[in-house]
Amino acid sequence: MAFDVGLAVLVLGLAVWTTAARDTFAAVVGFVAFGLLLALVWVRLAAPDVALTEAAIGSGVTGVLLVGASTRLRPVAVLAAGAGPCAIQRLAAAVLCTLVTAGLAAIVLLLPEPAPTLAPQAAKNLGATGLGNPVTAVLMAFRAIDTLLETVETDSEYLTAWCDGGYTTNLALEDVVDGQAWVAYEYDGAPLPSEHGGPARLLVPHLYFWKSAKWVRGLKLTETDAPGFWETYGYHNHGDPWLEQRYQGD
Repeated sequence: MAFDVGLAVLVLGLAVWTTAARDTFAAVVGFVAFGLLLALVWVRLAAPDVALTEAAIGSGVTGVLLVGASTRLRPVAVLAAGAGPCAIQRLAAAVLCTLVTAGLAAIVLLLPEPAPTLAPQAAKNLGATGLGNPVTAVLMAFRAIDTLLETVETDSEYLTAWCDGGYTTNLALEDVVDGQAWVAYEYDGAPLPSEHGGPARLLVPHLYFWKSAKWVRGLKLTETDAPGFWETYGYHNHGDPWLEQRYQGD
């Protein structure tokens, strides 16, 4: 307990110091150290795989890139040393950071008792993931569209789902991000049955169910909207049930 409290104080103290550092290189060093401390926090939370990822990518790779950038920008920083933010701008930034921190703390502290958790479901289905750590299992097994797109940089505004039998359906990208859509491949710990769209089914619960394509084989990002199978036969291109968008023109 004492170690965890000390670690929390150290993490917060280093975060404040890194934010307040006037020298770019010193701030980068503080960022790298902060990432290593976060890795230790993940170890204390029994998530060593996440800790290794944080240490390798969040601190290591990112730290190397920042060190290189700060070295190249040092001459520019020297020339611009007298053009920093004024006292009012610094005060405004400090107040904004304080409000964000207080808001996040309030969200955590004001959670209902008991706090909402997926821990029982994660523990129940841990064996199906082939992983031994529940935190890692949740991170690896959760397949929201956001998870699939998190490493993709795109200017595309649309997505097309390609399925067995040549079936397709089109969606605006804004309809499948921010936790609005999933690729379902399991139900109650067992592989999704074929009659329900297995081995993988698109699930977009806020739109009519022809948008939740069964037997998905691929997702394609496109810059233009390409109507899918049912859409070419007159079904509505968007399919919002609350607006009763069943057919074109609704």
